[in-house]
Amino acid sequence: MKTMIDMISSKRRRIADQFQFNKEAVFIGILGFFLSRGVILGELTPFGVSFFSSYLLNNNSIGLLLIISLGLLSFHGIKGFVYIFSMIGIYFFYEILKRKRKISYIKMSFLSSLVFLFTRILFLIIFRHYYIYDFLIVFFEGIVVFTMTYIFFFSTVIENNNFDIITNEKTICTFITLALALSGVKNAGVLGISVKNIISIFTVISFGYIYGASLGGAMGIAVGMISYLPETNMPFLISIFGLSGLMSGVFKDLGKTGAILGFLMGNSIMNFYISGFNSSLLNLKEIGIGAILFLIFSSRIEKFFSDFLKNPRELKKDENMGKRIQGIVSNRIERISNVFSEMGEVFVHAAEKETDGNSEDMYDLIDGIANTVCNKCSLNKFCWGEDFYTTYYSMFNLIEKIETEEEIREENLPELFRKRCVKVEDMIENIYKYYDIHKINYTWKKRVSENRKLVSEQFKEISEIMKELVEDINAPIVFNRDLEEIIYTELKNNKINVSNVNVLESSKRKLEIFVEVKNTCENENMENSIKEILSDILKIELSGEFNLSESKKKNQIYKFTQAKKISAMTSFSTIYKEGNHISGDTFTYMESKDNYYIALSDGMGAGQKANSESNTAISMLEKCLEAGFNKEMVLSTINSMLFLKGNEETFVTLDISAIDLFNGKLQTIKTGAAPTFIKKKNGVKMINSQSLPVGMLKDVDFQVCEEYLEDGDFIIMMSDGVLDSNEEVIDKEEWMMEVIKNIKSINPQTISKEIIEEAKRKYKDYIKDDTTVLVTKIWKNR
Repeated sequence: MKTMIDMISSKRRRIADQFQFNKEAVFIGILGFFLSRGVILGELTPFGVSFFSSYLLNNNSIGLLLIISLGLLSFHGIKGFVYIFSMIGIYFFYEILKRKRKISYIKMSFLSSLVFLFTRILFLIIFRHYYIYDFLIVFFEGIVVFTMTYIFFFSTVIENNNFDIITNEKTICTFITLALALSGVKNAGVLGISVKNIISIFTVISFGYIYGASLGGAMGIAVGMISYLPETNMPFLISIFGLSGLMSGVFKDLGKTGAILGFLMGNSIMNFYISGFNSSLLNLKEIGIGAILFLIFSSRIEKFFSDFLKNPRELKKDENMGKRIQGIVSNRIERISNVFSEMGEVFVHAAEKETDGNSEDMYDLIDGIANTVCNKCSLNKFCWGEDFYTTYYSMFNLIEKIETEEEIREENLPELFRKRCVKVEDMIENIYKYYDIHKINYTWKKRVSENRKLVSEQFKEISEIMKELVEDINAPIVFNRDLEEIIYTELKNNKINVSNVNVLESSKRKLEIFVEVKNTCENENMENSIKEILSDILKIELSGEFNLSESKKKNQIYKFTQAKKISAMTSFSTIYKEGNHISGDTFTYMESKDNYYIALSDGMGAGQKANSESNTAISMLEKCLEAGFNKEMVLSTINSMLFLKGNEETFVTLDISAIDLFNGKLQTIKTGAAPTFIKKKNGVKMINSQSLPVGMLKDVDFQVCEEYLEDGDFIIMMSDGVLDSNEEVIDKEEWMMEVIKNIKSINPQTISKEIIEEAKRKYKDYIKDDTTVLVTKIWKNR
């Protein structure tokens, strides 16, 4: 709850924000002052009212009202109060209406025009003798207020001073705003030199130099047409400023001097066609002073106006640089992916080669026996010389007898050995000795080969993951500029001091919205406020993923994505086997990408050893899923790791449930695990599998079962200790389904606890095995 001190401080901050002093506020104030002095038909000055109305919708500034009032009084004197009262009326009605409904640009324009017409007509009736002509002039001025308010909304100096979405329409509106402000300078001069002409020349050269020929020419036309509208030589000034701005942009590559020379060339050419060399509409002194001001302030002006209009050349340069960096990164990742793929192939070939080498090992076995027993025998040349093939064949037969676990005795030796061999006992002893060595070597070679196959599969999986990463990097990402403008405008209408909006659309049904908010005041509910506005615009539910800002002093950047249609929450209950202080059951539940995972592992036996095995499997499962490995590869990796872990038997059960949070599809994978039960509103379903635990065989065998979940479903996973608690029934699965069906609670923690309590009752309070129950509640997001 906020204290009184907090409320007073907050109010002071809001008042301070209305009178905040910064370069943007000063620039807006100067524009407002001169716009309020802009005149049409010799006496009408509606532009200040329009500018205030457009600025009011996004920035509640009393300061601007005072500045525009000063401008009106400086031009009209006491007659300017009719415009001041109309602005006060607009402010008053806006403050009332904004609390009841959102006010769009068009509605604000209508409001401004209606209040202005009412005030002008009221003053006309009370303070003047009026004619029909006066009413026509008032209605004309009301139409101008409506039109210019709407135009000022789309001027970048009003809409946003940091937003990078600059369209042609906004550029034109910005030029009109600046040109009208120049018209408010009037014909003030010193020593016959026009201040208005100097500022106009300075502005046109600056825009030509900063933004090039197209925008320089456009700015020149806008200045000549609007700023000099009341003057008789306005058509000539349009052509002079237009061509001069164009030429400044053409010669900007020669530097600042080139831009000035371009303006002089444009001015000279048009003056020659208009009046020969007799006279010049723009005084050379004025051009000289404007050029000197440009040389002095051009760098500051370029930096300042870069906040309002983005340089197209720079945007294109940044875009090309981003594409080059993207290409370099994707190429490097792709090369690394190819390296992993090649390494995988190398390990596969090595494993295949070792498999093919088993016959060579047999030859080495026979050669070793012969070298040990027969090398110094007097009959060596007969056995291994004249009857080489017969002897070799006889040796093969002896080894086959050992492989079939037939005991070798002297009487069952091949006839050749019985008749010729004089070292029968040595031969039998060394055959067993060398065969035992061969068997050990073969076992380890086989294990190394299997390890190489596992490494090969993992390298290939890493290669595939990296290829998917390259695809993600190269995937077309579209910035939805139209939607960005709509979001930005709506946030401004709701008094959120937004600085920038980016809407990214990828090919994988992804919509990512980044909103940067100026950190001018504290608002703990800013993220929720923005999320509600965005959801209302897009007509979809959104979730705020994170705040990118590292410091409270920096602008806050919020990221929003499409909210998942399904949510899940897991609760658990567990009890240990009698006499143990640690459970052999390990479990986890986590959200990764678009899926929610629940996993339960039961180690062989109980206690520390079982806990270590199941914990290893779950830890490996978590890391692999987070790294992006598919579920099948994860199980294969865990199985190989446990199978090759050591000589002792090491195996665990694994029960994995994966829920797609967008479509509600449940996939279950079981390796030796107890059944999974799904409690629905109208009954209980069971998912079972007969596959063996992981780590028992070198190749894991499993089935993937699929089921679509509904709102209010419960996924119930348990270790076999729960089912084994009831020794009185044969069909334990049917008994458990009945237990779950009779539970009335919709709290997952209560459900898991009731199942555990039922298991304890069946164990009669002597727990023979670790028991764990995981209950996951499913609901649809509204």
